[in-house]
Amino acid sequence: MNTPRDRLIGARIEGRYRIDAVIARGGMSTVYMGLDLRLDRPIAIKVMDPKYAADTQFVSRFEFEARAVAKLKDPGLVAVYDQGVDGDLAFLVMELVTGGTLRELLGERGPMPRTPWPR
Repeated sequence: MNTPRDRLIGARIEGRYRIDAVIARGGMSTVYMGLDLRLDRPIAIKVMDPKYAADTQFVSRFEFEARAVAKLKDPGLVAVYDQGVDGDLAFLVMELVTGGTLRELLGERGPMPRTPWPR
């Protein structure tokens, strides 16, 4: 999935997070596999597209959502470890979950069953 435009492969964010490979691309961000060099643990790094990172309101919402998700604790949720801005890169550091993407899983198993919302 790496292409010449993946200028971040091999880069370090905040001198701590090394970007190793692309996991997935979306309309507003790219998710990379990386390494937390301080803790020597594999991570996922979601980097916002620079055109959105220049929008202060967009970055504020990104930061708010990161704080909100970081407060949630559930075995079915990916843990959020860090969030920040390094130059023109707004990023979110998360637990790296291996085994394929949600899109691949849904393709194999079909839609997830509806579960009733707790009342």
